Amino acid sequence: MKGLRLMVKTAVLGGMLFFMPAALSALTLTKNQDMQFGYFVGGSGFSGTVTIDTSGARRASGSVRLLGAAYSPARYALYGTPGEAYNLMLPDSLTLAAAGDQLVVSELTCSVPVSGTVPPSGSLAIALGGTVTVKPNQRSSAYLGSFDLSVTGN
Repeated sequence: MKGLRLMVKTAVLGGMLFFMPAALSALTLTKNQDMQFGYFVGGSGFSGTVTIDTSGARRASGSVRLLGAAYSPARYALYGTPGEAYNLMLPDSLTLAAAGDQLVVSELTCSVPVSGTVPPSGSLAIALGGTVTVKPNQRSSAYLGSFDLSVTGN
């Protein structure tokens, strides 16, 4: 079944899941957890980055200080016929917003190859991480956003 596409819209730092199948496929993509960067101190002269990697580790660079323990990569499950080819399509970046201010998430990483085949078990656990850049004048707020994770099968 060439050219089938399944898209899942996922929220970052909370929100709702929108499941929008573009066509019927043997591939199913399910979101299990939103990406959360957690609490950190930035702005007021503090700047740098906060990174969540696919294993769930979090680190900061520059003068950003990490607080609390509520953070995680986005987690998905891909289900399909064993041996079926899949291709994941990740955005290059995404924007989180709060009351007119923005944070940009870049350097999205995936725990599995973006192109491959469904393993013999018929399921594949996927984690997505990324890096958010914190500006020295960043406002303190809850930043929210969403992105589409799509999968196509051959």
